[in-house]
Amino acid sequence: MRILLYYSHPLEPASKVNKTLLDKVRDQKNIKIRHLDGLYPALVLSKEQIAEEQRRIEKADAIFFQYPVYWYNCPASMKAFLDCVFTIEWAGGAQKPLAQKKWRVIMTCGATLDSYMETITPYEISRPVCAMGRLFQCIVLKPFAIFGDDNLEEVLSQYINLFNEDSK
Repeated sequence: MRILLYYSHPLEPASKVNKTLLDKVRDQKNIKIRHLDGLYPALVLSKEQIAEEQRRIEKADAIFFQYPVYWYNCPASMKAFLDCVFTIEWAGGAQKPLAQKKWRVIMTCGATLDSYMETITPYEISRPVCAMGRLFQCIVLKPFAIFGDDNLEEVLSQYINLFNEDSK
């Protein structure tokens, strides 16, 4: 399965958790990581860049989105990318280029699960991105969240398993 992993983290150098996670899958031949903040720091994509990203997505079997939760949302770079690339004319058009592709959201949450539960769960935070996948007739896989109080060593194997062909 060819996986395209779109990763967004505006404070990339300071992120120990995401660096550790990405380092575990970076060398897998079936995974292509696209760091949006490095590729599009101005949060603007040209028509050519949009078309190129759409071609990449069409060639993939799965599209994964990984980001830290920022104020109960995805970072601005991820939102800008989603808005620019996943147009209704392309992704929702008659050709259905995303139909039956796997779609997954992976979130890192600096706070504990309990602290989120007082207001909103990270799974609720992932709903807009997951809803896009459903709109485009993707196979939306269960979102995955890592919390500030999780043992990183314990969640690493769970994270790696997300990229297996048979993961749900």
